[in-house]
Amino acid sequence: MIEKNSHFQHLFAFPRFAMTTKVDTHKAFIPFTPGTFANCPAESGVVVRAGVTNIDKDEIWLDRKVEVNGQRLDKVPYAYLVSAINLLSL
Repeated sequence: MIEKNSHFQHLFAFPRFAMTTKVDTHKAFIPFTPGTFANCPAESGVVVRAGVTNIDKDEIWLDRKVEVNGQRLDKVPYAYLVSAINLLSL
């Protein structure tokens, strides 16, 4: 998974947290690692912290070099691509 943020943000919950002091606001931010994927099998995937600058037919171009499986990469090859775009961040 390629994601520029380190935490999943429950945007639907932000108004609720703004209206009360009876909940822990840190629950609105869930870390991707180890949090969200803590129960995934080892070596089943990796979370890459970077932004995507370009997508072509077989590679995703990143906004910086990242370490993936011991290699420093600024492009990630793929065979299949699933895209989920947060329109609120555009």
